[in-house]
Amino acid sequence: MTSLKIIRLIYCLLFISIIAIFTTGCFTITDEVSIKKNGAGTMTTTVDFSTAMSMLGMFMPDSVKEGLDTGLDEVVDRDLNAYTSINGITNVSITKPDQYIMRISYDFASIDALNKVLNQNKNAAGSILGGSTKYKRKGNKLERVTTVEFENGESPIAALLEGGDEQTAEFMKMMPPPTYKIVYSMPNNVKKATIKGMAAKTNKQTNTYEVEYNVFELLKGNQKLELKHCLKY
Repeated sequence: MTSLKIIRLIYCLLFISIIAIFTTGCFTITDEVSIKKNGAGTMTTTVDFSTAMSMLGMFMPDSVKEGLDTGLDEVVDRDLNAYTSINGITNVSITKPDQYIMRISYDFASIDALNKVLNQNKNAAGSILGGSTKYKRKGNKLERVTTVEFENGESPIAALLEGGDEQTAEFMKMMPPPTYKIVYSMPNNVKKATIKGMAAKTNKQTNTYEVEYNVFELLKGNQKLELKHCLKY
């Protein structure tokens, strides 16, 4: 499951309550990609909206909370079986360290195996966003390209946020935005990084390179979006 699919999952599970979660700006999604010299590695994705739920829980009906819990449990069971069936994917672990934190981790034997995991069911019916992520590796160069296309020309989440009242808009300006972070751990020091497609915060520390996006910015577009990362190490 890609991180954009996780964003879709949150939306589908919470329905009306997603507006509150997005406007509080209190969730984070982190992809951690660790690459070895032979192209194998480990991928860990963590989605954490515990802070948002602690703020909003008192306002949510019990039925919504129960639906969210059940939905996350179903994702854990379904994806565990799906991941273990892919050749080259091992040590699959899908856990909930906290009630509203989900962590997915697995080892991949090759970049091809990683791409198979990231792009399974990418065109499933009912998706809020259509998208795909693909990695390429050649020598000491790693490239990641994520392509996102919005159904009907606009993200439904963006339409809902933009259609809010003035009070909601002002509240959003006051709150920190939700974030999506990609952390690359390379076998050697990162010599050069090129980030294209959208403004992002970056942080380089020897062999680790971080890219951080504002989720609001990712979801407010109305056309095809391509995010491209190229790291030389």
